[in-house]
Amino acid sequence: MKELNYCVMQNKAVMKTILSGLICLFFIVLSNESFAQTSRSTDEILANRSKTSTKSKKKFSIFKKKKQSTFKTSDQLQEEYVARMKDNAKRRHKEGKMSDKPQYSDPLYFGHKKKPKKRKNGKKKFCKECQMTH
Repeated sequence: MKELNYCVMQNKAVMKTILSGLICLFFIVLSNESFAQTSRSTDEILANRSKTSTKSKKKFSIFKKKKQSTFKTSDQLQEEYVARMKDNAKRRHKEGKMSDKPQYSDPLYFGHKKKPKKRKNGKKKFCKECQMTH
């Protein structure tokens, strides 16, 4: 019976210490926030608040409203299609010219703008770009 009373008393003591610790922690956090410094005076803060409240706020929407679509004739659609095809052909031609460069066509370049130096076996360095030693 004495052992049971001792355990109950011990549990109560543990709970009291935990509770008092939490209360102290709460007051410490509360006091730190009240002593926080502000870089502006209260007059400046109030002036800024009044300015922002009088400004007209822009509405923000997740989904943007589409403009009213205008109906296009088949001639206009064909002209747009031809213009897109010309742009695509020009882009492909430019990419073809780029791929003819040795930087892209020669496998020895392998991600390098300039061809890597060929070093002797004892002096080879690890390359971060291609993850190889050369």
